[in-house]
Amino acid sequence: MTRNDAVTRPLLTPPAPAPVTGLLTWAVRHMSGGQANHGGAGFEIARLEAELMLAEVMEVTRSTLLLKTPMATDRERACFADLVARRRAGEPLAYLIKRKSFWEDEFYVKPGVLIPRADSETMLRALQTLGKRKGLTNRKLRIVDLGTGSGCLGLSLLREWPNALALGVDASEEAIDAADINAQLLDLRHRFWPVQADWESALRLQQVDILISNPPYIPREEIAELDREVSVFEPHLALDGGDDGLDYYRRIVDALLGAEKCPILIAVEIGADQADQVSRLFAALPGDRALERYSDLGGRNRIIISAERKLFSS
Repeated sequence: MTRNDAVTRPLLTPPAPAPVTGLLTWAVRHMSGGQANHGGAGFEIARLEAELMLAEVMEVTRSTLLLKTPMATDRERACFADLVARRRAGEPLAYLIKRKSFWEDEFYVKPGVLIPRADSETMLRALQTLGKRKGLTNRKLRIVDLGTGSGCLGLSLLREWPNALALGVDASEEAIDAADINAQLLDLRHRFWPVQADWESALRLQQVDILISNPPYIPREEIAELDREVSVFEPHLALDGGDDGLDYYRRIVDALLGAEKCPILIAVEIGADQADQVSRLFAALPGDRALERYSDLGGRNRIIISAERKLFSS
């Protein structure tokens, strides 16, 4: 099912002439169930989202939009009305404004690309801490980011580790396009190479020091039960982990069992109830390795790191 198949957007007509204040009031009324003139969480969220969408349409910053209150053109009114209708239909805000904040940067996203989540920053916190403790920060490490999506994990890690290089691998053409744009925006194209390829090909590379991945890990039958913004609009290719959600972890382990050498460190994001199962899978990797689990800010298991034991020793 495509996004256009999934929703039918109502036709909305914003007021004309269209000063910014009038457009925002109109949009908030449509997006917050009529709460255009009083407070409450729904009103505040709708107001913020309307400001961000209108700023995107008018190609100005949010502060410029609010301080200078320019008039919108007919084209801008029509574009804004389309965004309001799409947001009312449940399309994620990140797709409408074409960006999402993650770690210390904003990343370009578009339909067909998984939207970065704050939970995924857990991996960067863990690697940042481990890197400083074990002297990884300034080493010339070769990183593979499997299922790179927007490139948010690999690119953010390169910002923390200034001498590292990374290959971002994804099966999705849309994701590779977004990752390439983000590498350019962050001035990292000389250190980050997005490649459309299957995971097994990437895992056969012999010169990989660090493997990171936020793989699809939602059990297939549970996808329909996710929030509508996710289940209808985000790419199932980046969500569907097979019948039990573990298919991609098995693929990683199976490929590494046949590889000449395992990366010194492997970090994967997991579902909150998958820590024991994924740990058992990664325990099969050869060599003197140890496993550690890291929790997100909500206290849920979120990251598993399998690394050469010496990296964990104090």
